[in-house]
Amino acid sequence: MTATASAVKGAARYRHEALFYEDGRDFLAAVAAFVRHGMATGEPTMVVLEAPKLDALRAELRGDSRAQGAPLVLADMATVGGNPARIIPAWRRFVDEHGAGGRPVRGVGEAISAGRPPAELVECQLHEVLLNVAFAPDAPFHLVCPYNTTTLSGPVLEEARRSHAFVRFGASCSTPSADYRACPTPDVLFRSPLPEPTPPVAVERFGRSDLTELRHRVRRTACEAGLGERADDVALAVHEAAANSVRHGGGGGDLRTWVDDGALVFEVSNPGRFDDVLAGRIAPKPEDPSGRGMWLMNHVCDLVQVRNTPAGAVVRLHVRAHA
Repeated sequence: MTATASAVKGAARYRHEALFYEDGRDFLAAVAAFVRHGMATGEPTMVVLEAPKLDALRAELRGDSRAQGAPLVLADMATVGGNPARIIPAWRRFVDEHGAGGRPVRGVGEAISAGRPPAELVECQLHEVLLNVAFAPDAPFHLVCPYNTTTLSGPVLEEARRSHAFVRFGASCSTPSADYRACPTPDVLFRSPLPEPTPPVAVERFGRSDLTELRHRVRRTACEAGLGERADDVALAVHEAAANSVRHGGGGGDLRTWVDDGALVFEVSNPGRFDDVLAGRIAPKPEDPSGRGMWLMNHVCDLVQVRNTPAGAVVRLHVRAHA
């Protein structure tokens, strides 16, 4: 029996694990060992890291001949997960493609780093919680999420213990996390407040009859902000958020627009609420007309934040002028 067949027979289950490391050497030793084990057992593996760490891993694995016919995919986190909401779809595609028939699949993804802006960091932490419901318990997927204990704050590391069922330190064996908690309900998950914007803030109410003109105004604002060819896509994304408000939020809503740290921000609010914790993170099926709005927003915008507040639902779209 081959190593791969043996692993499939062993009925692999979903395992979401935090890897705590102190420095580059600690990180490389642990990740390379994890990847090599997958190569030796014939498990398809995808690694999503910042570019310098990918380069270091490539150098470490160069000339390694232990692969048993299983693919090894190395991907840049800046491309895959600049917007953290795009990471789960990438993992699901990889598992769907390579985990057929219960074949074990491996992944390493470092979404959380000290270089993330505060708003992105918050959404990365949300992403880590959502990973616990994005895959079925019997999914043959072992996902390791590295955390730098030297550069990340204590609260971030504490949250990692809560969002991962297993933890390990460096190359040591993993153990169950005593602080792990299951994914909470949407009301709990989406209730953390978003910071109030710094003036000036443009505010307007809209209803069904205003959607076309709202889209035109958003496009003009995006052009004036230097978004160039992205202006049409940004206008479409904000239009989708507003249209969702009309359909699900009582027939209308409010649009606020401002600039935050170089990003153009559009916030749409309405009296409704969000119930689907994975909205915009699961690819919509061709025959299903629902779910396309949030999917589009996440693939057009640099960051999308969703919240349920006492006053209703809020979706905040961040767009930067890319060099």
